[in-house]
Amino acid sequence: MSLDLTLALALFLGAMWVTLLNNIVTITRERPAEHTLIAVAFVHLVVLIYFVLAAAVLYGKTLKTVLRHEWSGITTCEEILVITWPAAALAGLFGFLAVKLTGWVNPLLTAVPFLALGIWLLIWARRAKYLLFVGLIVVLFIPYVLVMSWFWCGVNVTTDQQYYRPGDIAVITAKAEGYLFNPGVKSIEIWAGRYPKYEVPGNVETHYARMTQPITPDMVPDTTAISPTYIRTTYTPQAWWFSRDEYTEIQIVPDKPKSP
Repeated sequence: MSLDLTLALALFLGAMWVTLLNNIVTITRERPAEHTLIAVAFVHLVVLIYFVLAAAVLYGKTLKTVLRHEWSGITTCEEILVITWPAAALAGLFGFLAVKLTGWVNPLLTAVPFLALGIWLLIWARRAKYLLFVGLIVVLFIPYVLVMSWFWCGVNVTTDQQYYRPGDIAVITAKAEGYLFNPGVKSIEIWAGRYPKYEVPGNVETHYARMTQPITPDMVPDTTAISPTYIRTTYTPQAWWFSRDEYTEIQIVPDKPKSP
């Protein structure tokens, strides 16, 4: 493969990986029960692996061109990439179609192209004796999903107003978002005054929570304080047993002085 072709392939796979990531996170937040997400996540892993191969070949060719240094592993990476690059392109296409067709087609139909892709890879692996490479894709899928679901999980905290004054009622909404698995929201707490808190019951696993809290004068931050007032949202990723905190600033201003 030429250097410019390898660079173009690496850029294409990188852009496809980012596009699939954004779509997976969006669908997980809006339709977490969508069955096709598993298939799209598998495609996401396949695209990542081929991107790593393309990046490795690009790095090896750059070393050879610029520094006149030969990298021994470039031959193996380039052989896998040259023979199987259509699989990465098809995987990206199937992932894109699966995202666009979610809710319109039967989830079982989206598995057909993936089965065909798997059979094609097995036939190629038997011929080229790279069974380890094919097995690596399958073995890495579960750890990949767990790591991605832990790394990309979080909560989106919004308020019904931009500024609050004493006497107002703040409506704070926390909505979980993640990669295939949305985290569970545990509590919402305003770090001001007496620290009012809304806590989800211990036996409830929810991805959406809302807190309604009157704003009192003691919640107005001191003008000499360095830190503003924050909303602390505690959530627990499904792929992890420890809780994490998300901090969002809330604007509480003093009440207007009465005119004489």
